[in-house]
Amino acid sequence: MLILLRKKATMTIVMTLVSVLLLGSAVQAQTQPTLATSEIINVLKVSDDEKELKYFEKSDFGLKYSISDSTQALKLVEQKSVDAIIVNEKELGNMEELLNKQFQQQGYILIYNGEGTLSAENVYDELGIDYAKTKENEIGWKQIGLGIYNRSDGVRVIHSLYSKEEKDISKNESELKEVLLQDLVEDHTKQPVQNSSTESFAALAGTPTPWNLSNTYYDAPYGNVTITRDYTPVRVNNNTKTAWAIHSYILTVPGRRLNQNGDSSYSYYAVTDDMTFRIAKRNSDEEINQASPNSTSSSSTASVSLSYPSAISASWTFASAGVQITHQSSTPTYGQWYEYFTGNTRTSSYSSQPGVVATNTGSYLDIDYTMYLDWSYNADIFMSLAKNPSDHIPDF
Repeated sequence: MLILLRKKATMTIVMTLVSVLLLGSAVQAQTQPTLATSEIINVLKVSDDEKELKYFEKSDFGLKYSISDSTQALKLVEQKSVDAIIVNEKELGNMEELLNKQFQQQGYILIYNGEGTLSAENVYDELGIDYAKTKENEIGWKQIGLGIYNRSDGVRVIHSLYSKEEKDISKNESELKEVLLQDLVEDHTKQPVQNSSTESFAALAGTPTPWNLSNTYYDAPYGNVTITRDYTPVRVNNNTKTAWAIHSYILTVPGRRLNQNGDSSYSYYAVTDDMTFRIAKRNSDEEINQASPNSTSSSSTASVSLSYPSAISASWTFASAGVQITHQSSTPTYGQWYEYFTGNTRTSSYSSQPGVVATNTGSYLDIDYTMYLDWSYNADIFMSLAKNPSDHIPDF
């Protein structure tokens, strides 16, 4: 399904074509430019202030040339020479033809706001998206970016970025690189249920579209957290119900603590103490039928297994060395896990990957997520990060 822009406008566009070095896994995509380990990919940045990106050889953004003709930019997109377009929210109404073509080519679009806070509702309206919305139950964090594309396997991806403070993410090259690395490399390696050792989904007529929703929260110097959810649907009960395999990813990066002088230069890494994560139904026509993994104490890997009769059979594993997992689910209401960090895992990035099977009979699936994460910086400084994204997924 194409995402059509609603507003029309014409203007002279100044664009900058840059290259980004992404260090990641090899990627095979049928209709997307192939992204390989250490390969430089092309990024088109729409510039409303006519400023070019600073050149950093082999590590961040490297300027190739500027484009002042929108026809030339459209030709590059049509030739699949542009992997990502970075555009200011206020320029969306002027980008109709270019962005539509990028979506048709399954290309990635990252939207930011030069004033620091993005209006997701405005972006959805400009792009004609009135479905698969993710909202924040907790007030206070600012949305600073939104990445959207249609993956080659049919999954629609929406990646929201948040910060405690207003931030123009287009001017932070390291964060831009991090987002592009995650979305353009890692997500293109994922199948309908990522990293699964076995997977089987019944292909029934009228099955809803699978989705991938992701939220990243920046809290410098206290690290960042990304919560990603993959939804893979299958019709069951003679098409009267939908079973969803939900594969979640909670990537925690503890960051650094302030030095003894308390200034803005960072010294020692912070440590992650513990995390609680819950996946809960919201409506009466929904159920959490199954939740995995079970509790683990000293295992180096945690195993997830999901099933639904004649519809879903999926499993995967994730590294859990140094993390004690306690299964606290209460089906059919929610799946929940408490994870206690020990040893070197406390100072390292860590990805937990619990999963659930959810069912619904209505026209939307509404799932609430709750994450409590405790970081500590020395014997006297502790911080808790609580996030509550909610997803509204169409079932048609």
